[in-house]
Amino acid sequence: MANPEHLGILYRGAAAWLAWRQDYPHIQPDLRGSNLSRVNLQGMDLREVDLSYANLWQVNLQGAMLNKGQLCSSNLMDANLKTVVAIAADFHQANLWGANLEEAQLQEANLRSATLREANLGAAQLQGCSLAFADLRRINLDQAQLEGANLSNANLSGASLDHACLRQANLSQATLIGTNLAGLI
Repeated sequence: MANPEHLGILYRGAAAWLAWRQDYPHIQPDLRGSNLSRVNLQGMDLREVDLSYANLWQVNLQGAMLNKGQLCSSNLMDANLKTVVAIAADFHQANLWGANLEEAQLQEANLRSATLREANLGAAQLQGCSLAFADLRRINLDQAQLEGANLSNANLSGASLDHACLRQANLSQATLIGTNLAGLI
């Protein structure tokens, strides 16, 4: 369960949260299992925050900092994560169905077994990330950078990878039925 003190500070708004993070940089905020659906967290500093099992349905995280964040098994369905910076974040088994991650920075992120069906990851930075066993059906990965990414056993049926870069990516046993690979690099 989430730490009630940490949750209370977050609900006081961006200024209070930022001040607290600056005053206590050694504390890893615990927001596990919290219900933050439809909350506006745009541009917030959520680095190393534990949001595992959190309900983040339709949350606005545009431009937020989530580096090394824990979002395992969280619900981010229809969330706005456009331009989010989530380098080395853990989204293992998270539900990102229909989420907008356009231009997101997800280098070295763990998206293993995550659901990203119908999500928008156009022009996202996914170098070295794990998407193994992920549900990527009808995902938009146009112009995404996937160098060295692990997409083994991922389901990319109906996905669009127009002009995406897949250099040294692992696509072993991935499902590519009806996938748009036009202009693939």
